[in-house]
Amino acid sequence: MKRIIILCFFIMALSVLWANDLNIAFDMNRFLSEDGNTIFEINYQIAYKDLSFQWQDSLGFVASLLVDYQLQKSGKGVEDNFTNKIIVRDQTSTRSNKHFTDKISFTLKSSGYIFTLKVKDLSNNYESVWSSSCDLLEQGTLISDLELSSSVSRDTTSYMPKFHRNDLLYEVKVGHVFSTFKLDSLAVYCELQNYEFAANGKSDLEVKLFIKKKNEILTEYSAYIETDRKKYNLLSWIDITSLEVGYYDLILEVYDKNSGLIEVKKDFFSIKQPKLFTRRIFVELEDELNLIDYFIERSQHKNWKTLSDNGRANFVSRFWTINDPDPSTENNEFFDLIRKRVQYCNKEFSHFKKGWSSDRGRIYLRHGKPDDIINQETGLNTKYAQKDFQIWKYRSRGNMTYIFIDLQTNGNYKIIYADGDDRESTQVGWESYLGKDFDTGLLQ
Repeated sequence: MKRIIILCFFIMALSVLWANDLNIAFDMNRFLSEDGNTIFEINYQIAYKDLSFQWQDSLGFVASLLVDYQLQKSGKGVEDNFTNKIIVRDQTSTRSNKHFTDKISFTLKSSGYIFTLKVKDLSNNYESVWSSSCDLLEQGTLISDLELSSSVSRDTTSYMPKFHRNDLLYEVKVGHVFSTFKLDSLAVYCELQNYEFAANGKSDLEVKLFIKKKNEILTEYSAYIETDRKKYNLLSWIDITSLEVGYYDLILEVYDKNSGLIEVKKDFFSIKQPKLFTRRIFVELEDELNLIDYFIERSQHKNWKTLSDNGRANFVSRFWTINDPDPSTENNEFFDLIRKRVQYCNKEFSHFKKGWSSDRGRIYLRHGKPDDIINQETGLNTKYAQKDFQIWKYRSRGNMTYIFIDLQTNGNYKIIYADGDDRESTQVGWESYLGKDFDTGLLQ
């Protein structure tokens, strides 16, 4: 009996420890510096849905990560810490699979160091610790480690400077897990150096990139490199649209025209397919797309207009799946939330058309119930007949204010004023609807 009690206590203790783990991915890549030393790049990445966000006035929803790291050898070394602040404006993003990524870089001349990284969410004290030995690349190494990214785009801004190389921004995929539901290809980056030059002063190299699964070569890419530079930045794209769910080996081989195979570098990646969410709120696909339009960027709206019916259906499934705050469960909490809001809007705001498609319905669907609703009647000192109007205020989930007015006295309130919301516009001369005696203090 005593053994059973001890075992149960041990299991409970482990479950508490695991429950307090921060779900974060770590990765290390190594590159050679010009003088032959090894540059270490430690990437760490965490999804927004795994962070604890708190609302802060004037900032938005904020999550704070305390980062402690140590680099030690024989009990001696350096340590430091800093705090990452992740700020988003809308609550939906805090439950999404969008992620925060950061990088720590350092250069070593000798081996034997141990690098330890601890990341803690300051809101709930959940933390994760990662440690790795720092083995140097040999000075004559031809190929650096392979860095995998989900996106590489031209970017001359200062956004995410740690992930820029020249004018390209690399969206590094730290866990090496990719989804063909979101991506058509992945990018492989590495650096080549210490190769020999031919008599013409240029290299004569052939690069082969293989994808293998269970020792079977599925795809092979090859390219010839002729350069007079001492270091060559190699960026390759791999088509993953035909790959099934599973684990894959990635092998890069470099050949010299005269001496044959020089060096091989290996890595891995996996394909994970999220469970498609095929339910809809509306029977008509056009209604579903118009609803989704409340939440997506204008450029995406233009894209689905050009899609076939099957493409639009996939667009809808992708929207609900991507915004699922917890894909590991059967329920999609975001879908359930919006469906309940649609039902409420149709009950409260329907006049000649469905309430979800009205101005008040659109705002309610995006932000939920206002923190404060003020019902007023326009003053006598206005060029229009007296109208009912409402002021909606959101303060706990942002700092937004809206004015809706019943212009045709039929219950279909139209928005004439919006503050703190870039997606909505204020009508020119909105004050004339309310009268000169309107108390602007009501908007505070």
